[in-house]
Amino acid sequence: KLNAWESDGLRKAGISSFGVGGTNVHIVVEEYENEQKVSSASRSLQILPWSAKTQNSLEGYQSELGNYLKTNSDFSLADVAHSLVNTRDSFANRGFLIAENTEDASNKLLFEDNKNIKTNLLRVTSSELAFLFPGQGAQYLQMGKSLYTEEKIFKEAVDKCAELLKSYLKLDIRQIIYPDENSEEAELKLKDTKYTQPALFVVEYALSQLWMSWGVKPTLLCGHSVGEFVAAHLAGIFTLEDALRLITIRGKLVSELPGGGMLSVRSNVELVKNIIPETLSIAAINSDRLIVVSGPDNEIESFSKVLDAENIANKLLLTSHAFHSTMMNPVLDVFETEVKKITLNVPRLPIVSTVTGDWLTDAEATSSEYWTNHLRATVNFSGAMETVLKLEDPLLLEVGPGRALTTLSMQKTGLKSLASMASLSFPKENEIAHHSVLSALGTLWLHGVEPNWNSFYGEQTRQKLLLPSYVFDRKPCWVEPLSVELHNNKEINNIVNAADQSVHLVHNTDYKFMRKPILLNKISEIIEENSGVEIEANDFNYSFLELGLDSLVLTQMAITFKNEFNTPITFRQLNDELGSPNLLADYIDKTLPKEAYAPAPTVNPVQAPVNYAAPNASATQSINVVSNPNQNTALGLIAQQLQLLGKQMELLQGNDNTVAQLQPTPVVQKQKPVIAPVIIEPED
Repeated sequence: KLNAWESDGLRKAGISSFGVGGTNVHIVVEEYENEQKVSSASRSLQILPWSAKTQNSLEGYQSELGNYLKTNSDFSLADVAHSLVNTRDSFANRGFLIAENTEDASNKLLFEDNKNIKTNLLRVTSSELAFLFPGQGAQYLQMGKSLYTEEKIFKEAVDKCAELLKSYLKLDIRQIIYPDENSEEAELKLKDTKYTQPALFVVEYALSQLWMSWGVKPTLLCGHSVGEFVAAHLAGIFTLEDALRLITIRGKLVSELPGGGMLSVRSNVELVKNIIPETLSIAAINSDRLIVVSGPDNEIESFSKVLDAENIANKLLLTSHAFHSTMMNPVLDVFETEVKKITLNVPRLPIVSTVTGDWLTDAEATSSEYWTNHLRATVNFSGAMETVLKLEDPLLLEVGPGRALTTLSMQKTGLKSLASMASLSFPKENEIAHHSVLSALGTLWLHGVEPNWNSFYGEQTRQKLLLPSYVFDRKPCWVEPLSVELHNNKEINNIVNAADQSVHLVHNTDYKFMRKPILLNKISEIIEENSGVEIEANDFNYSFLELGLDSLVLTQMAITFKNEFNTPITFRQLNDELGSPNLLADYIDKTLPKEAYAPAPTVNPVQAPVNYAAPNASATQSINVVSNPNQNTALGLIAQQLQLLGKQMELLQGNDNTVAQLQPTPVVQKQKPVIAPVIIEPED
């Protein structure tokens, strides 16, 4: 019998009724029903990262996950992605892909030789992450539009800046960045310097806020020209309102100056200094072999002809004014007056100055003269990258539209490929801003940056799914016992005959010559000669743009490739169907005649014979082989088998004297292992 206290306790425990029969108590339990979570809306694209301890396990899990999604297509891909990052450890072998839905993800995972999947073996985790902010010229219509639509942090940052700018611009900057229609009129408006500079600031600031909300935070900052103002605000030198005010005034003052031109020159700064006329200025030193010259339009045109006559590659840039030239001098005093009106603070984050090319000092950061001279001085981005290179294994993330700084940093001698990545590249056809941003996020993760995945999915309701478990790289360790039994001389002769036939087969095999590695080496040499970018074997599948080659380099390379391989190759092809070293090498390999780029024949010296004496053999068996590098593996196996045969005969006969000559004379190895001719003779 239950008292009132016990009855009340049962009710609180969820028991709706109970009864007493004899000495037994019968309890009816009402089960608690779990509330089923409903997945919320998600991003239009998902990032799927996975990792393993070995390359085989990484590839194995890729296949398992692909098959899983193929048979479970009803799942939300966002739930799959969320489960991957919250229920799996991170190992050194890493891979990721970007997909729209489960069908898209399954197809990419199961497709062989898929360029949509990026992988990396993480050897060193960098402690340095630099945010790079691009300058004028990187802008385009609808910059980060899908981010503005889908990412709350990005949208709030853009809206905040737009409201602050209304009093300075007398319009809504969002109408300039995100017009209702992409028209020629809208493009011209965005190119107007008085709108370009604040528009760039807004997008770069909003993008930096998004990255930091995902747990990707910089340890240092660097901005190219106007981009340094974004870096200065993030470091605490300017307040947001003061930074927006300064950048708006800066753009307005420049827009009222007479127009001018800028010329990109593929050469080093010393050569350019020797031939540049006094009427022009060196506006930027972007890399070891890329200089920008600035000045009046007619002077720029004349200088371009001089460069053409000297066979120095150059390209006219689409700009409205001659930035960072003497043509900026008339507005310097006015701008300095405006700078003096605001409070300049000591930076809380390190900044690499693109004026000095060195670390920004506290004195420079709080000097109105520095920020005024910033408008006129040469942009020394190359020097800034030299300073960054002194750090240990730095990672560079371009936080802004385009991939100009990514390309320039990768052209810097000493900076290895893929240490730099763009986060808001100009979208290709059928792509949105999320393609680029999520790809950059995945690349950062490949290089050891661990995002805050909880914040990444913070605004969403996601379910954890039971995904395929870890795919182990199984290695058999069982040693099979010896099972060969030799009973008579006939079996010995059969084995010797089989060895003879194997050697004959190896000797007469017609090996197909593979010249693709030779072509890839030549392509790498041409790339380094034209751009200074060093290409390694694991870079061959990346596009030329991802490797840091700009349009001027690709134009030069198209001509060089055509002359070198006597095969028509265009700039458009290098941007499209032949857009990576591997694709280009495949195309050239198919196009060139068979005799082109064939290696010279190699002759290896023949070593002294190795004598194997088989007891009681009835006849002499002779195996004569001409040394060949391609035969090393097969002949080495045969030699090992013969040695094993000798050991077995020792065991069977129980007499060491009968096999005294069985062990081979050691072969002296040269540069490569070479198996010498083998002669088997009967014992005396």
